[in-house]
Amino acid sequence: MAGGDGARGRVRVVVLEDHEMVATALEAALDRDPRLEVAAVATTFDQARRAVADKRPDVLVTDLRIDGVEIADQLEHLRDEVPGLRILVVTGWATERTLFECLDHGAQGFLAKSQGLDELVDGVLRVALGQTVVAPPLLPALVRRTSPGTTRDRTELTPREQEVLALMGAGVGTRDMAARLAVSPNTIRNHVRAVLGKLGASTRLEAVTIARRLDLIAPVDP
Repeated sequence: MAGGDGARGRVRVVVLEDHEMVATALEAALDRDPRLEVAAVATTFDQARRAVADKRPDVLVTDLRIDGVEIADQLEHLRDEVPGLRILVVTGWATERTLFECLDHGAQGFLAKSQGLDELVDGVLRVALGQTVVAPPLLPALVRRTSPGTTRDRTELTPREQEVLALMGAGVGTRDMAARLAVSPNTIRNHVRAVLGKLGASTRLEAVTIARRLDLIAPVDP
């Protein structure tokens, strides 16, 4: 699993939820599973940012909106601060629009609050393993959006775009990509936009899904 709690191999989780009863239920459900450890529970985005920086969790479980803050807009910044952080959004606003908004900003999972707690635990474990988890009613939309129908030939990707695509597949954030490739974050964003356009994708997740189907992603050193 990504990270994990040392020799015990437990997945460390930070929960961000501004409704106390919901936060308590999430914490209890996750802590009951011996494979998981809730390192912190935050009720504001600032608390979550500090907890993520301090606890270095494997997975952040978060609602979509916290105390007036649109979390989707902050996800990439959190992943840049803690490379390898996986993010699972659990929301009562599970729509196609909010799904793709979150995935485009770096989330690896998107579940509805109406789903069971067992599905939450399974989702956290799968996200920690690097898998993508989506609420079942939204899976058809994801399949439609990730269809490679009009994907262009791989040769249209420049060598640098292929490097960026490989890093996207490894879950590397914009800031870390820039450091690895010795370019600015804005340059990375330009390359990402180019990759998405050439693969006919709307989000990074879509681009990675298409690329994996077409065997376009080479392994990246950790």
